[in-house]
Formats: sequence, C-alpha cells, structure tokens
Amino acid sequence: MSSHLSFAPALAEGGISLTIASWNISNFQILDPNYDFSPIYSTIIDKLLADHTVESIKTDPLIQSYRKFYWRHLSLDPTKVRPSSEALIRRILHKKPIPRISPLVDAYNWASALSMVPMGSYDTTTFQGPLQLRFSTSGEEFNPIGKSSQELKSGKLVISDARGLILTQYPYRDSQVTMIRPQSTSAIILACGVNGVSREHLDIALAKTKKHLDWMVENSVITYTAGEMRHFSVEIL
Repeated sequence: MSSHLSFAPALAEGGISLTIASWNISNFQILDPNYDFSPIYSTIIDKLLADHTVESIKTDPLIQSYRKFYWRHLSLDPTKVRPSSEALIRRILHKKPIPRISPLVDAYNWASALSMVPMGSYDTTTFQGPLQLRFSTSGEEFNPIGKSSQELKSGKLVISDARGLILTQYPYRDSQVTMIRPQSTSAIILACGVNGVSREHLDIALAKTKKHLDWMVENSVITYTAGEMRHFSVEIL
C-alpha cells in the first residue's frame, strides 16, 4: 500500500502552505489491554500545568497558528470547535481526565497534547493509497467518528484515498471507516501541519509518539515494527 501523499493544485492557489509528517507502523499487536499509562501521562500533566494556564494557552504561537487556519481555511470558530491538540490541553488544564482509548491512540493523543500538534491515525488495511489532500466536491460522503454519515459541501479540506474514500476532514475530524480498532495491525500516523507550523514541530510530535510506543513495548503492553517517517509539503504559488 502506497503511503505517498500528494496535494491538489487548488490548495496552493487558495493560500494553503503546509507540511504533513507521516509515520507507518506494522505488526502492531496489543498484549495487555488493561495497561497502565499513568507513569507517562502523569509527567505530561505536571509539565503542562507548570507551563500553561487556561488563559495563557490561547496566546501560544502554535495554538494561534491552528486557530487562524480554522478561521481562514475551514470556516470554523476555533473557540467553539477547537483543534484537537488544544482541546486535549484544555481538558488537562481544567484538571479533567483524558479517556483511555487504546495503546496507539493514547500514545499519539498524549504526544499531541505535549507537542501541541493535532494528530490522527488510520488503519492501512481500510484504504488504498496513494493519498491526496484536496477540496471536497458537493455531495461527497463522509463518516465522522461518533456521528452518522454526512454529505459534505464543496470546498471542505479532506484527505482521500485512490478510490475517493475520505479518511479525514483535515485537520478537524476523522472517519470511522479508517479509524484504529483493537484488531488493527498496521497504521499510518499523521502529524498535521498548517500554515506557520514548522516541519520540526511535526517531527517532535512523531518522536514523542514513538517514545510512548517504545515505553509500551518495554512494559509488555504492545509489540510493533517502526516504519518510515516522511514529509509532504505544499507551498503557496
């Protein structure tokens, strides 16, 4: 399965300039579904509480970049529909728990909170590469996690596969068709950049995800094989 990601020409014409970092993993298996991830996430909580407040987080340059992208390119109010990384951070700052989902999802969710970069993962057996970031056409079907199937309006930013299956409404919400499940054995993880977010920030997000997965391997929670990390970029014409 090709993990190449291309960009529709209309993106650059519309003022979108961003990088997406991807990481493929395979031979993934959960050994202990009752794992305790608290030795990792407790240190992340402590760091975020020490470094930020609910008021200060909204002025962070990274958070600002995602908020501006939501306003300008998604026509979404980021104070009502928050970027996923900011939503996680705010839950922590409000001292609300982050639900445990699965080893892989937990690994990148906590990496996302720490790096402030939204991330997503997709079961590679559920789609056919290559992938493309593009604008939707009117009437395309999308099946967001936790909601019923929807028909998209034209001009929505999406990543789709070779058949046109939409994996994500970028970088806002993911599809239940391609989501990670307990039986998933291979995945592609995306660190989602937007205008003004550097490649280095995306690399940090993936590196922290790998660190969390490797801790799970050391503690007999999972086994997996690390694959290639890649970068894909589109620039304003």
